[in-house]
Amino acid sequence: MVYQIDDTTAVASQPALPTDSIGTPGFFTGGSTSGGAPTRVRYWWLNMVQQELLNIALAAGLTADKTDNTQCITAIKALAKQAASGAVLGSPGVLATGDVAGSVLYYSAALAAPAFTYGSTTVGLATTTALTSALGNYLPLTGGILSGDLHRSGDAGTNRQIFLDTAGKARWAFGADAANESGDNVGSDFFLSRFDDAGDFIDTPVTAERSTGVWAFKYSPRVPDVVDFTTQGALGARVAEARYVRSVPAASSGNIQIADIEFDASGNVLVTDAAGNVSTFYKQNITIGTLNGLPCFAYTIGGNLLVQEFYTGDLDTIDGSVTVLFPTAFVDIPAVTTSLTSLSNQGHVSLANMNYDANDTPTVTAEGIKILAESVYNGSSCTCSLFVRAIGRIG
Repeated sequence: MVYQIDDTTAVASQPALPTDSIGTPGFFTGGSTSGGAPTRVRYWWLNMVQQELLNIALAAGLTADKTDNTQCITAIKALAKQAASGAVLGSPGVLATGDVAGSVLYYSAALAAPAFTYGSTTVGLATTTALTSALGNYLPLTGGILSGDLHRSGDAGTNRQIFLDTAGKARWAFGADAANESGDNVGSDFFLSRFDDAGDFIDTPVTAERSTGVWAFKYSPRVPDVVDFTTQGALGARVAEARYVRSVPAASSGNIQIADIEFDASGNVLVTDAAGNVSTFYKQNITIGTLNGLPCFAYTIGGNLLVQEFYTGDLDTIDGSVTVLFPTAFVDIPAVTTSLTSLSNQGHVSLANMNYDANDTPTVTAEGIKILAESVYNGSSCTCSLFVRAIGRIG
């Protein structure tokens, strides 16, 4: 309890100090049996004790209450805490040059937060709730999910980069380089750099020009190998050269690079060069069989050209002619070559002029050829056999 005396005999103002019976400062005594007088308790001393105790409570911001006997100790604790706060905020013994000593820490109703003052400035301290609210839109250092764009800004002519570290040592860095921006999208080009185990710079294996979009690789790129194109996977150029078609002609060879090779619906090969010109290589259909018991086969060239090769077997003639039909007729007169494979009865065979006979009749037609033969023994028959090759159109 800290309270001024409120007896009806009390006065409103503190009386002046007495000037009589003033002795040497000492201690109270209760007197003695030998006649010594006890010490008199005087008004001014009681007022002194009362005001000293009251001022402790008032200094701590308490209101005097004669029903509360803990005010004095409560005030002493509060004042001690304030003194400690003042020391934390700075005192002349710990200030550096230019620092300003702060006052005690207190709760500011105006700021709705703890505050302290230094000089003429009052500073409010953010509470935990306020800090949580203020930092709610920022990622913690431990990481999180960034829902907006991330910008790394800086002046032109300076590196603006982001590092990827391991245990505090750089491993990779990427960003915009220090190339000056001179207009036309020039400068601030992209780079990707690598670092060794000690975190020291090795080199920059990848760059890209902002003005052209052209990427540059210091080392040859490595891509996965595949065995076919069905999965549309990456295929190394060297692997493709060795495994499929070598499409890059040798220097100064005069050859033209192939850009595309494919089959059409008829099975013909379509080859497109680098200039877009298409060459068609027709599928060859080969047929093998027999004619007159002898081998016979045919195959197509260029889609509509047919080659037929066959043996005639024995042909009997008596100073006349015999017509040999082609296994497959042509649409017009083919080119024909023949060779004699056998001759009997001492006759001889002459092949008719392959254009026209004496009557201006073609001896080679789209259907076959005419053979002339004569005997050396008075009209007796002779036998011969021929090999025929004919090349002509079939469509």
